[in-house]
Amino acid sequence: LIGNAQSCNLNNVLGTGNVTATSDTERAGLLVGHINNSSSTASGILAYNSSAKLTINGTEQTGDAVKAIGYGSLTSAEKIMAFTEEQLKSGLVANQLQKNISGSAKWGQKLNTNDYPLLGSADEVYLDGNVTMTCLGELEGTGTFTNTKPAKEGTFTFKHGDSPKHHKFVAATCTTDGNIEYWECNLCHKSFSNEQMTQMVSSLVVLSATGHEYDENDKCTKCLQEIPFLKLGNNAITIEKVFGDRNEISGYNLYKYTAPEDGTLEVRANSNGKDTYGTLWESRTAEYYLTYNDNINGIDFKITYTVTKGTTYYIGAREYNGNAIEGEVKLNVKLNGIDYELPAGMIGKGTEAEPFVLKTAEHLAWFRDYVNDNHPSTCTKIADDVEEIDMSTVCHKADTEKQVTELSWTPIGNSDNMYQGTFDGNGKTISNLYINATSGDAGFFGYAGNGSIKNITFDNAKVNSTGNNTGILAGYDGYCIIENIKTLEKCSVEGIENVGGIAGSTIGNIINCENHAMVMGASCVGGIVGYYDGSYRSITSCANYGFVTGSAANVGGMVGYFIASPGTIQNCANYGDITGTSNVGNLIGNAQSCNLNNVLGTGNVTATSDTERAGLLVGHINNSSSTASGILAYNSSLKLTINKTEQTDDAVKAIGLGSLNYPDGKNEADVIKAFTAEQLKSGEVAYLLNGSTSEGKLAWYQKLLVTDADAYPVLVAAEGNTVYNGSFRYCDGTTSSYSNSSSDSELIHVASATITSPVFDSANHIYHMGCSNESCPEHKYAADADGTLKATKSTDGKFYVEKLALTDASAINTQAKFTVKDLQYSRQLKEGQTGYVTLCLPFDINAADVAGAEKCYPVGDMMIHMPTADANVLKFVLMLDEQSDIQAGTPMIVKLGAEGTAQKLVATAQNVEYNANFFAAPAIKSLTLRDWDGKSGMMPICHDLASAIIGGVYTATTLGTGSYSLREDGTFGIYENV
Repeated sequence: LIGNAQSCNLNNVLGTGNVTATSDTERAGLLVGHINNSSSTASGILAYNSSAKLTINGTEQTGDAVKAIGYGSLTSAEKIMAFTEEQLKSGLVANQLQKNISGSAKWGQKLNTNDYPLLGSADEVYLDGNVTMTCLGELEGTGTFTNTKPAKEGTFTFKHGDSPKHHKFVAATCTTDGNIEYWECNLCHKSFSNEQMTQMVSSLVVLSATGHEYDENDKCTKCLQEIPFLKLGNNAITIEKVFGDRNEISGYNLYKYTAPEDGTLEVRANSNGKDTYGTLWESRTAEYYLTYNDNINGIDFKITYTVTKGTTYYIGAREYNGNAIEGEVKLNVKLNGIDYELPAGMIGKGTEAEPFVLKTAEHLAWFRDYVNDNHPSTCTKIADDVEEIDMSTVCHKADTEKQVTELSWTPIGNSDNMYQGTFDGNGKTISNLYINATSGDAGFFGYAGNGSIKNITFDNAKVNSTGNNTGILAGYDGYCIIENIKTLEKCSVEGIENVGGIAGSTIGNIINCENHAMVMGASCVGGIVGYYDGSYRSITSCANYGFVTGSAANVGGMVGYFIASPGTIQNCANYGDITGTSNVGNLIGNAQSCNLNNVLGTGNVTATSDTERAGLLVGHINNSSSTASGILAYNSSLKLTINKTEQTDDAVKAIGLGSLNYPDGKNEADVIKAFTAEQLKSGEVAYLLNGSTSEGKLAWYQKLLVTDADAYPVLVAAEGNTVYNGSFRYCDGTTSSYSNSSSDSELIHVASATITSPVFDSANHIYHMGCSNESCPEHKYAADADGTLKATKSTDGKFYVEKLALTDASAINTQAKFTVKDLQYSRQLKEGQTGYVTLCLPFDINAADVAGAEKCYPVGDMMIHMPTADANVLKFVLMLDEQSDIQAGTPMIVKLGAEGTAQKLVATAQNVEYNANFFAAPAIKSLTLRDWDGKSGMMPICHDLASAIIGGVYTATTLGTGSYSLREDGTFGIYENV
């Protein structure tokens, strides 16, 4: 009828033609394309052919997309009715058009001739009998339409369903629409404002949301919702319906951001394909925005603006036309190119030049989430001042007693977002990693692409997965370089297919890695890598110490299945036992093609099935172009067990099935070599693995002839473990061709490195220094813990010190038992000093041997309390003995000689056994206290100590309470620990 109507009133109209809009538009309908004015009306009936085609932009519309009015509305929309071609032909529509005629218009139809009603036709259509038509277009009754006027014309009735659904009034909120009270036909589902369903409504059913009204604190006065702040990074938001125009702040869902520094702010929306529009405002009451959507070629908006530190900005986001968007929308916020906020205590920018610096398990979890949120190239390192990061706060097994649920570590990176940065563990330890996964690519890293992961030690890592590609460090590694990774003995990893102590599956270079974990799986199980496909790449300087067990085939100490063509394993060793069904070996279980150079195998190999594909080095080599160089060494004492039978003689093979090519001029016997345990321990194999050199860059090392000597060559350099070849002499009189000494003229010690600090021998009560081999000329005995008092051992087994000089307050730090051939104690006296002094020595003396003393009195068993006559001054005197031989540790009172007779007090003795216990626990001297007036009765000789000068040898060892002592502080008597 009409393409575009500003306003129109339609009465008794009919449309039966197909309608086609060649562009993608919603303004196309079977009656009217577009009605601008909502006051437009409908009366009579507005009939159209329900079979007419509505085609838009080449697509025929179906279902609800077929509209009578393309865009806009009419009042009394219930007048719009669709009729089938059969109904149009029957005369029904012509009859109704004529019944609702106005003015001089005339509708008619020659039945059985005309397919549609015709305007101006003389063939009027009558109803003979009664007919009822439902809202679904179904006819009921026996009446028929005819061009012959009946005696009594019938009645045509239109009706809706008998059970309309009642919808109660729902008030609109700030963000959600409400609705008026209305009734919905249970047949056609059209809406009506009355229960009789005579007044049809459409958009009036919905009461539009009112929008927020904010106060000065940015809180909505109606719903009390506050405008939320955005953070750097991805922010999940909801785009709700808005009511203002795009140039008004009321036309947006609002968010705030306060700039922490000057710079460029960038806000980008991600609505998963919807059409969003955004603006930036300087305040909530601003009349104009600062900037608007500048992502011209995109569906989602992006806004950028130069911001000022401390200023709060308002970000507006909406669907382009103001409608709500179902589902989550993200706003990514960047400031100066950075879109993250770091956890407390974490620094860095995640770049190669300024990596993130991690200190805690929470930092690691944040880093993991950041990488997995589409930041795969992020770089990080563990902080210098951290020795270990304990992961138990972010991943752990369940504990029913403590009501702790399981928390499995989500790996860093996945197949859709592979890690491609640099992770530097900085030589630190990550402990208590816990993974219990049901999916593939399980490990600390799930999926690593390019990049580098290095310098990490794992302790007590427990990794378990029922999927494929499982490793402690990484489930799957692409071309990422793995370097300096170590797993300790308390670690374990278990998976199904492609299981490794370091990585489950990889195609990159692996350098200097060491596995001590137990490795278990089904097929393709390896101590370092389960499945290796690193063509033109290598596994270098790696060692496995853990047991490797596979319940199926392809199990090896280095690699379970080595499919690289070509790839190299060089300077690598396996020390753990290997078990699988078939394709089992110390180095490789099954190799498509391999190049082996200077490798070592010392683990037992077990194949649980009856197979020939089991060997002490490689189980199976498929490609005859595989090569071997240097030496391929193994322990001749190893057990090769196949189907529960230990192999012997020629059945013991280094290569189970397949062969290797050797350098020109060499054959298998020159390269593949079996060595005895003694040869392996001697240093010979380490020297040969290094290419028979000890100079330049070396790969193999070994401690020889020491208490912690290595039984096998190792790949870790340490002080003094380089192996040299020559003619060497040892301090026990033996010789060798291999040594950790570079000089064959130097005497080599067989036990351990030189003892620089004295070590006490409790069995012999003496200290050792120098070489710990007592028969070595460089071995020394010491009589004190400082090593300054040299001792010699006599044929009688006793230890002697030639001379020992003690002075006043000397402290000797020793637990040793020894005899001093010449012992002397001396004290420098003050000029002209006379009277009494105290003395206590740690050796026996004769009183006559104390030069400078007139008399030596051992302290007796009595202390006498003698008050003065006026009782104001108290005097104490000691009861003294007179003996010629005085034992070690006995306190003495010494009467000095007359003035001028001596300036020193000197005691000497020969062949004295030193009493170390004097220092540890001096004998307790018990004294009986008595009162005496100094007059009555007879008492033995007493000496007043008022003039005594405290002195003598004392000990640095803490004394027990009650010990008798002469102490440095001048106290003489019972020690009370004060």
